Amino acid sequence: MTASEDTFQSSELREATSPGADPSILWLGKNVFAGLLAALVTVTYSVSYAALIFPGSLSKYLAFGIGCSLMSAAIIGCWVSLTSSLPFAVAGPDSNAAAFLALIVAGVAGVMQANNPSIPLWSTLFATIFVSTLISGLLLFTIGYLRLGRFIRFIPYPVVGGFLGGTGWLITMGALAVMMGQAPSLLDLSSFLMTEQAIQWVPGTLVAVTLLVVLRRFRHVLLMPLLLLGFILLFHVVLWAAGWSLEHARSAGLLFAPFPNGQWMSAWNSFSWGDVQWLLLLEQGSRVLAMTAVVVITILLNATGLELATMRDIDLDQELRSAGAANLFAGVAGGIVGYLSISRSLLNHMAGASGRLAGLLSALLCGTLAFWGSEILLVLPRPVLGGVLLYLGFSLLMEWLVDSWSKLSHFDYFLVLLIVVIIAVRGFLSGVSFGVIAACLIFAFSYSRIHVVKHEFTGLDRQSNVARSLSLQKVLEKRASEIHVLILQGYIFFGTAVALLERVRQRIEKPGELLPVRFLVLDFRLVSALDSSAILSFVKMRQLCHSTQVTLLFSHLPPKVKELLENNGCLEQNEYSLSFPDLDHSIEWCEERILEEADATRSVQLSLVHLLRDQFSKEQVLERLLPYLEPRELEKGAYLFREGDPSDGLYFLELGRISVLLELPGGKVKRLLTMGSGTVVGEMGLYL
Repeated sequence: MTASEDTFQSSELREATSPGADPSILWLGKNVFAGLLAALVTVTYSVSYAALIFPGSLSKYLAFGIGCSLMSAAIIGCWVSLTSSLPFAVAGPDSNAAAFLALIVAGVAGVMQANNPSIPLWSTLFATIFVSTLISGLLLFTIGYLRLGRFIRFIPYPVVGGFLGGTGWLITMGALAVMMGQAPSLLDLSSFLMTEQAIQWVPGTLVAVTLLVVLRRFRHVLLMPLLLLGFILLFHVVLWAAGWSLEHARSAGLLFAPFPNGQWMSAWNSFSWGDVQWLLLLEQGSRVLAMTAVVVITILLNATGLELATMRDIDLDQELRSAGAANLFAGVAGGIVGYLSISRSLLNHMAGASGRLAGLLSALLCGTLAFWGSEILLVLPRPVLGGVLLYLGFSLLMEWLVDSWSKLSHFDYFLVLLIVVIIAVRGFLSGVSFGVIAACLIFAFSYSRIHVVKHEFTGLDRQSNVARSLSLQKVLEKRASEIHVLILQGYIFFGTAVALLERVRQRIEKPGELLPVRFLVLDFRLVSALDSSAILSFVKMRQLCHSTQVTLLFSHLPPKVKELLENNGCLEQNEYSLSFPDLDHSIEWCEERILEEADATRSVQLSLVHLLRDQFSKEQVLERLLPYLEPRELEKGAYLFREGDPSDGLYFLELGRISVLLELPGGKVKRLLTMGSGTVVGEMGLYL
């Protein structure tokens, strides 16, 4: 799952190295290579986000925006690389925050142009950007400092999906505005087909569709950077083939207009505190808070996605503090909001980065371009940048409106769709308001029914309904605490699932006086439902069990819960993940594995004399009993006796198994007890 941008699945970039190569040189080479790749993607995204924030009539401020965006990538990238709980973390401006900043800037500019056209726009717009960044940074740092990050996990998953899907819609509309020079109107679709307009949006749309198809079909660390370079080269080849000069392309709006180096510093030189319309900034407070909420959610999802992809634990509160401090520094410098990026961090990791050097190098290159890179940025085609934005918007819409259909329940999917529609029709604040109300209702309803763990015990406290010989029972008693059972109940959602995961982690990693856990049994007989948002915790639990060689067993899974677990890869029916119809069979399977590992099951091949030897204090007593016994063999599935039959026999089981079954209405049968070699059958009836 991803919160924004594109996701690179786990893959590996292997290098052929010569024997005797210097490890330090190899380490340096890998990290430099990874940093260059991350820098290429970060620069492309940063320029795209600047174009998203300053489209159409605001494009005269684009050069300033590019400088601010690149400096944010440098400052935020540097600080997060040094302080993140991930050594290969890459951070910078992100599509979700940029979409909100575009809304905020457009709102301020629209009011000023309508009411105060004589007042210069730049100072107010610049103040809007860095004040928004400062407020977001302060809130992020406060949430992380107070260690409140875990409470973000209680936001229902469909509400998160609705917010991010709505963000995808905003990015898509913003991308079209970047390419066409103005916001598109759904009421005037004929204008899209005009030649002048088609030249602007058709190439970018082809770029977006190509990225979407290729990156969803193929997974490789080099694919995204190579595609970006390929599109840029292809654009210039097409210009050359068409006989267009760079000046002609700029006049057509396909390339940036020339601007001097150091525009970021010029932004401060042209800034005037007296021209700032502070009341307009205050009116945007609700949007700034909404942006911060989405940023926190995005950081949560990015961190979770990185945990699953790299099998590393991430301190969410540390990431919030790191992002908060980074945005405070960026805000003071006049930068835009940024934070940990899942796509660039995974790109960095899979390209070979094993330390913080790669992230620092990527940030340094972005800062260098902010001061001295105007000539390089002039060759970046607007259709490619707009296509990248359009791809990011398409990715979010595909993830939450298409892919989630098979991953969410119908109710959850309908809630996601409804929030996205409200955002598209009524605006993001309306969608956020609806989502917050929905989140409160869902949380209140769910919380009232939740006590997720009803009982917790080990194999010492409860054994399966299988009677075994005394020797086998002694083997099980020594290792029964390796079986850990949790009886779950109620409605399980993301917050309680996280608490369950931490409870399991504590038991596995800190066994105390008990033996280490070898088998973890989760019984769902009392579970009423499992929310889609809880799946992430069960995926992480499966990864934890796999890494610690603990077998995870699910028992009594409701059909819908089992389907959700299977669709998300939690239930693979292999040696580390199994499902059983009930708790009794789950515990029996664990006991059989313990006996097999102890080589105790060989006792089933022993004669009755050896099996009964432990039951008698004297050998002579057993020898006196044996002549009274008569051998009897039964076919598989045959009945030894039924309820109501005369109790005229006492049976010693030498080889095989006998089960006591209760016949239920409707032809169903319930197992009450299973007896193995060395056990006695029929004694109670005979005694009575």
